[in-house]
Amino acid sequence: MVPVLITILLALLSLFVGPWINHILARRREAENRKRDEASKARAAFADKERRKQDFHASIAGLRDEILGSKDGELVDKHKGSIGKFNGHCSRIEPDILNVVRFKKLCSDYRALTAADIECRDQSVKRPPNKDRFGNYQPVGNWQPPCRYEDGRARLKSLFEAVLDCAK
Repeated sequence: MVPVLITILLALLSLFVGPWINHILARRREAENRKRDEASKARAAFADKERRKQDFHASIAGLRDEILGSKDGELVDKHKGSIGKFNGHCSRIEPDILNVVRFKKLCSDYRALTAADIECRDQSVKRPPNKDRFGNYQPVGNWQPPCRYEDGRARLKSLFEAVLDCAK
């Protein structure tokens, strides 16, 4: 009689314990799959972020090269024309930037550059005399000191480099 009772008890236990064990194992598999999916999503998000940063670097570097490679007289106009593109690129990458305050400051500095900032006229240069070496009167008109575009280019380049450095 005892072996029959043991057999019945084991049969009853197998009816309850087997499904319970299967349930526990299924929950473990689900948890592992969930972790794997989360890790996959995190990797994909990181890859998207890195791709956006690479695209930003390429577009800003191209914009920088286009502006800095322009002729002296076209530098101010190229800068003004680039502000829209610059804003678009910066707004797309802004959520991925770690130091957002510095990045926004650099972007606003670039947008705020004026023609005087780019031309960098030396105000210490004196106006030429109104007479030539023979004493004849020469109208000078609305005279301005000569432009120093190399200083303006250096200023633009440093801003571009700081923006790119901030977006690493």
